[in-house]
Amino acid sequence: MTHRDTHDTEREVIVTNGGSGAGMIVGVVLAILAVLLVLWLFFGMEGGGESADVVPDDVNVDVTVDDGG
Repeated sequence: MTHRDTHDTEREVIVTNGGSGAGMIVGVVLAILAVLLVLWLFFGMEGGGESADVVPDDVNVDVTVDDGG
């Protein structure tokens, strides 16, 4: 009596290792840096210390026009 194997015995098993997780660590660090950058831009540089004035409060410009004569 011969027993025939009617089931498919050739199956592919693909195993993927998770790796070291360095990509996740870099992603978390970049996300934290992005949040800090947005907060810094939103609240400005006035949080501590002296900061340079990008736009001065008052601008006085003296213009002399020559009449050409």
